[in-house]
Amino acid sequence: MGNPYRRLKQHQFFEVLQQCMRRLSPRLAQLFVLKELHDLSNEEICKELGVSATNVWVMLYRARLRLRQCLEFRWFANNQEVL
Repeated sequence: MGNPYRRLKQHQFFEVLQQCMRRLSPRLAQLFVLKELHDLSNEEICKELGVSATNVWVMLYRARLRLRQCLEFRWFANNQEVL
C-alpha cells in the first residue's frame, strides 16, 4: 500500500504540475506531452506538429523553462521540509 504521506504529496505535486501545464500555451503543452510523456522522437514531433527540428528544440526549451519556473513558485517554495 505504501506510505500514505508520500502518496498524498505525490498526488498534490501532480495537481500542481497540471495547473502549471494549463498555464502553457496549448502548442507548448502539446509538444511537452508528446516528448516527455509519449516519448516521441523529435522527428515524429516535427511531423505531428508541422515544425522544424530547430523549432522543436526551442519550443521544448521554453516549455521546460516555464514549467520549472511555475513549479519552483507553486510547489518547491511552499514545500520545504525541515530536516
